[in-house]
Amino acid sequence: MGKGVAAAKLCDNKIATRIAALQAGAAEKAELSKAWVLERLMRNVRICMGEETIKLKVYSKTAGKVIEVEASDRDSTAANRALELLGKELKMFVDRQEVTGQLTIMDYVRASYKAGQIPA
Repeated sequence: MGKGVAAAKLCDNKIATRIAALQAGAAEKAELSKAWVLERLMRNVRICMGEETIKLKVYSKTAGKVIEVEASDRDSTAANRALELLGKELKMFVDRQEVTGQLTIMDYVRASYKAGQIPA
């Protein structure tokens, strides 16, 4: 399909409407995906802190079948990592960078004057 044919099809109102709907749906899915990740991180914190139990299916040799058991365990490393990721998403932490070099007050004044931040 040549560029001219594709451009002409884009001008078709039905096609343009369908493309817009698909793009809106994709944007909605991306937003839901972010919400899903945040929800899972919060659940992971609760599980790793021992505040919530999880159900596991295990094979019982004595019963000879798969049974469901509830388990709870603490994993502070995983909880801290999940909390760190949540905090970064909420912009609670500031990444700091070390700046080296020398800058005098006069250098700052000259640079501000040149940038027009200080009136003449």
